[in-house]
Amino acid sequence: MLPRAIRKIVVLFLVQEYLFQKLIFCLLLHYLGSNNNNRRVRRRVGDVQSYGMLCRIPDQLTHMNRMYTVSELDCISNLRMDRNSFAHLCVMMRELGGLVDHRYVGVEEQVSMFLSLLAHHKKNRILKFNYIRSGQTISKFVHIVLKAVLKLHSLFLVTPKPVPAGSTNPRWKWFKLQHQPCTKNISKTAPTALKTATKNISKNSTKNISKTAPTAAKQH
Repeated sequence: MLPRAIRKIVVLFLVQEYLFQKLIFCLLLHYLGSNNNNRRVRRRVGDVQSYGMLCRIPDQLTHMNRMYTVSELDCISNLRMDRNSFAHLCVMMRELGGLVDHRYVGVEEQVSMFLSLLAHHKKNRILKFNYIRSGQTISKFVHIVLKAVLKLHSLFLVTPKPVPAGSTNPRWKWFKLQHQPCTKNISKTAPTALKTATKNISKNSTKNISKTAPTAAKQH
């Protein structure tokens, strides 16, 4: 028989070895589980295509070039104006309206967003897809261009001037010639029409009274 102190030492050694093996087993399980999770995350991330700002800039430039640089017909169909008018509008917005080129969005793209929304009644989601921008960016620059347009309302909105009575414009005389005979004819024909109408009403009323009076007397 071993002495009591040696037996205690052997028991402690066996317990420590058991705990050490258990600890190693738990660490192996944790490592294997984390490795499987990382593989799943990598698969998910690999399926999603990365589309950052550097990837979007070439597509945005090609879209704007197709919008108003390639042909006159494309510019008119998309922006409702030709390229010359669009260039003049952008210059006015930049010099008088206070529009500024931002870091990633120029004045031409800002104005084209506003014109697309105004001319074709497009929604924010459609513009976001066409211009390859976020919805917040589309809304922000549309409001900026709208403020610039309201600032220049005195140039864009023309107040109509009344036509004087003695106007020598050859187009205005047709309205005068058509208006005067109508008033003369109405003033001539109105009294006669009223007289004939009152005569017919009085005749019809007397006839009806003469017909109904004998029958009423017989009944009484």
